[in-house]
Amino acid sequence: MHKRLLPLFLLASTLNLPAWSQPAPTVIVDGKRLNFDQPPVEQGGRLLVPLRGIFEGLGATVVYNAATRAIQATRGETTVQLTLGSRDASVNGHLATLDVPANTVGGRTLVPLRFVSEALGAQVKWEAATRTVLITAWAPVMPPPPLPPARPQIGDIELEAP
Repeated sequence: MHKRLLPLFLLASTLNLPAWSQPAPTVIVDGKRLNFDQPPVEQGGRLLVPLRGIFEGLGATVVYNAATRAIQATRGETTVQLTLGSRDASVNGHLATLDVPANTVGGRTLVPLRFVSEALGAQVKWEAATRTVLITAWAPVMPPPPLPPARPQIGDIELEAP
């Protein structure tokens, strides 16, 4: 009797697949798929991605200080600072609290995708059906300001006769 139940138990357990068996989410920035050397990791309902991959994909420069475990990324006028293992962060000197801290997985430094993307001014959208993160990092191009009126030139002035 027990030998008959084992195959049914195995079949039932495969129908409820754990989260780790799902494919890694796809990350697309401005229509370009990012490929990471370490797959993204889901932790505490948040997606962590390799530090350099996401910051460079967003057009930011990044500096990592291994001695202090501090991360600093800059894009335009925005600077984001994180510390591995800490839920405290800073965006242009303003304190922020992370849902999950930056961490190290498989020898790679991973950062919370949504936080760093939005901190650098990007918009983030999650498509659950395809397990895809769509990031819009570019800022709309603003039209240039109008030029000031032209100053009159000597040849442009007409004198009226008395």
